[in-house]
Amino acid sequence: LKLPDATWRELTAVQVALGTEHHATAFGLWLTHFPSLTRALTLMTLLLESCAPFLLFLPFSSTLRDRVRVALIAAFTVFHATTALALHLGYFPVVSVLAWLVFLPASSWSRLGVPTRAGVDVDRGRVRAVVSAAAVIVVVASNLMSVFPSSIALPAPMLRAARALAMQQRWVMFIKPMHDGWLVAPARLADGRDIDVLRHGDPVSWAKPAVVADDFPDMRWRKYLTDLSTERPGERRRRFWFARSICRNYNAGITDPSARMLSVDLVFMQHDAGVPLEKRVLEHHDCARFTGDEP
Repeated sequence: LKLPDATWRELTAVQVALGTEHHATAFGLWLTHFPSLTRALTLMTLLLESCAPFLLFLPFSSTLRDRVRVALIAAFTVFHATTALALHLGYFPVVSVLAWLVFLPASSWSRLGVPTRAGVDVDRGRVRAVVSAAAVIVVVASNLMSVFPSSIALPAPMLRAARALAMQQRWVMFIKPMHDGWLVAPARLADGRDIDVLRHGDPVSWAKPAVVADDFPDMRWRKYLTDLSTERPGERRRRFWFARSICRNYNAGITDPSARMLSVDLVFMQHDAGVPLEKRVLEHHDCARFTGDEP
């Protein structure tokens, strides 16, 4: 999924990802000043993600296998810690590191003073074996569908079951550059003032914030608001309902007609690397016009 994109082939993907300002921290933006380092990090990312599955399951001797697994866990822990410092990714790095602990050998737990037990009996019943094999096939096939959508397809009932059980996987995180920029929500009040409702009612400013990612209260708001700037199915309706909620929440309890909100816009200041700044009006909402109808 990564290699077809030119940024990964040219080893600039980490540089581009850290330059995506609605995700980057101040530390991540600082790293973009060192292109040689980010090229090395891109290459290391590709090598780690390509080699890890094979190294985890190759039939080494038990001692070598344990050492390889500990080395991989240490490498990915450093990898996820670095991404957590450079990018706002919510709980993703923490959950990823915890998931790697599944592969930590018993010998390592023993050194840490954690009791372990040996000789666990494995149930080799035929039904469980068949169910487990089918689950593995579905997971592998769903991964391959992401890469070869026109060549590989699961039967419709199996695909529905995989989706219901959250077994369908698609690893699209940072496989290609995302649109970059920041959101502005200018609202017109009845007294003629214009305020930015995303910035606590401050006067409207179209200038880029010092650190764009710091504009979002938390990871959920970052995901929600940045998704509004995309043209994926359903985003137009979400823009409508978000703008409508802004009007409703602002005007709730206001009795002075001159202080009420008349309209609000959602504007994405799109500023992709190497492309002139583009001012995209995502939604214009008349607070008095819409009282319950969907767009």
